[in-house]
Amino acid sequence: IAKGKIKTKPVFKDISFKSFGVRSKWLSQRYTTTIICAVVVTILLLISAFGISFDHNYMNMEPKGLTSITLQDTILDKFDLSMDYALILIDSVEESREMADETKNIKSVAIVDDISMYLPSLEEQQKRIPIIQEINQSISTAILKDKLTKAEFDQLLLELKRLEMNIMEIQDMAYIGGQDKVDSKCSEIVGDPDNPQSKNIINKFIIYLENNRPEGIKGLEEFQKYAAPYFKKSVLKIATPKNIELDDLPPSILDRYANRDRTQFLLTIFPSGNIW
Repeated sequence: IAKGKIKTKPVFKDISFKSFGVRSKWLSQRYTTTIICAVVVTILLLISAFGISFDHNYMNMEPKGLTSITLQDTILDKFDLSMDYALILIDSVEESREMADETKNIKSVAIVDDISMYLPSLEEQQKRIPIIQEINQSISTAILKDKLTKAEFDQLLLELKRLEMNIMEIQDMAYIGGQDKVDSKCSEIVGDPDNPQSKNIINKFIIYLENNRPEGIKGLEEFQKYAAPYFKKSVLKIATPKNIELDDLPPSILDRYANRDRTQFLLTIFPSGNIW
């Protein structure tokens, strides 16, 4: 024995499956019975396989009562629009436009979103030139007014009320669609329906103008003095017959649909109805 160490004999364990070998030997001697049993079991499994059902709706895999699933069903019921959209990468704006036009004619497609909405074809732009020139001429000859009549003031109040209703409608759609940022921004403007203490800026402004007509007209005339020239200048800048090119689009649009080097473009297809 080495100093400080104790040597022991190795322990051997039998890891063979003797029972399995015995059963295999027994079956090998009765191969007819084995084949019959195997055939019977296979037939039973095939029969039971025909009774297997498949659930093709992957939404049923989600936990019950999940808010996102409930909202998807709500959007489907209200707008006949499924949120299970398809994303396609395309190498050019022209190809994106062609594919968008083709998919829009498919009955199962609800919405197609691509960069061609902001960049019409040259043919389409040429068709719009007469309309653009008409707008340009109309704004160019428009005379800027310094005074506001009573009828124009009443029309302004009516348009403010329409604006309020439109924002409320957008707020409802944003809430249903789970667009929290849009819902929150609308709540800052027209108030939160669930919070009676929230402020409705537009309604408050309408009430102020109705109760202070002389002061309101005076303030609007002062606003008209500075806003009208700027508006006219902006419209004339936009209403130009110059063709729109890819580089003319703002970065916010380009970043939404194109990659960094502007060689690939994203096309999004929203199906109509429940695809599952």
